Amino acid sequence: GGLVAAGLVMLWNEAPRLVDRKAAARKMPVWMLPAIGGVLTGVLAIGFPQAIGLGFGELQTGASGGYSFAFMLALALAKSGSSAIAFAFRFGGGRIGPALVIGGLAGAAFGALFSGLTGQPAITAYFSVIGMSAVLAGVLQCPLAAAVLALELSASAEVAAAGLVASYISVWIVRGLTRKQLAEAEKLS
Repeated sequence: GGLVAAGLVMLWNEAPRLVDRKAAARKMPVWMLPAIGGVLTGVLAIGFPQAIGLGFGELQTGASGGYSFAFMLALALAKSGSSAIAFAFRFGGGRIGPALVIGGLAGAAFGALFSGLTGQPAITAYFSVIGMSAVLAGVLQCPLAAAVLALELSASAEVAAAGLVASYISVWIVRGLTRKQLAEAEKLS
């Protein structure tokens, strides 16, 4: 979970830098970026209309077992893509809501996989909470606060402990990759 969370966070962190580099190379004015982002968001919405908007309804459906493993994973990636587009193309908005939805969907996807093996449908909701805490920790760099969120949402010390482990793994990977990117950027300049 921590590894998946770190990958999603790195996508968000790198997307604005990539768009800025491409726009600067083409000498594109900044005011054009939202229009291009709007077209990309519309194309994404054709395949995944659920990836547009807040996404809390989709998260609830996924955490309660309403979606399949493959669909939840694809929806988490699509929501991550739409969030990356929003950040990169200057739409504004926050990172906490998308982090909760993306992490929750990714966690619920793995929970659905394990609930099929164990026969316990409630495990999907617990995995959803663990995913939320891991992605939130990677985005905000606050693993302890994310674990407290897991405890508050689940009222389970076991889920909070798993959320804490996944959160620390996510933060550790994001920090390691961020340091590596900063070192590479310094070499180039």
